[in-house]
Amino acid sequence: MVNFLDMNRDVGLLGSSFVIIDEKGNKLKSCKFATENKEIKKRLLSGNHFGSEIFRKTSLEKVGFYREEFKYAQDYDLALRISEKYKVGNLSFPFYKCRINFQSISVAKNFEQNKYAEFAKELAGERRKYGKDRLQTSSKEEIDKILNDLQLEAKRDEKKLLARGYFSSADLFYVTGDYLEAKKWLVKSLQTNFFNIKSWILFLKIMICLKLSPKIIKGLKSAREQFYRLIKM
Repeated sequence: MVNFLDMNRDVGLLGSSFVIIDEKGNKLKSCKFATENKEIKKRLLSGNHFGSEIFRKTSLEKVGFYREEFKYAQDYDLALRISEKYKVGNLSFPFYKCRINFQSISVAKNFEQNKYAEFAKELAGERRKYGKDRLQTSSKEEIDKILNDLQLEAKRDEKKLLARGYFSSADLFYVTGDYLEAKKWLVKSLQTNFFNIKSWILFLKIMICLKLSPKIIKGLKSAREQFYRLIKM
């Protein structure tokens, strides 16, 4: 990553892909990101698009470091600000593994984390339109009110974002083949947000897998992998 920055002096922030593993170190799935500057900046407006990160000292001197107003999503806010002044990039190689401990999954904080990420997007939109955002132009009293309103909005959105957190947990268990555990988390998701179409689609997939024997499921997965290999040739 350092070598890449040495050879690309106009890149202010560099990230990489990563791999999600379970408690035993088994690979669950790869999280790959776009590598080209233009595509990354486009996707950054939807959410953070970096795994491990390395950035230049000069980029921090220009845009500042983490902002204390951000309880969560500090790295996302920083990445957005750097991307507005410099080129950014990702290396396709997964430089780290993210271990998921299912016994300690906490979806309770997910809604607040997501709210801060949405706030970072709003501020990015303000900077693109006006040159500066609310945190850069407001007094301390005004900032305190902004952050207090953000907390209140987070509480109002808690139900919807809790459902999203439960769904993410169910999806990870589904990928590992633990369909009973996936079903348990998905039921929580549906109890929180009954009309989520993605949850019902995943629920249907889980129920089909629970009805099929392990041998049939293994054969279907093998056939799918062979199909993907063929279309890539």
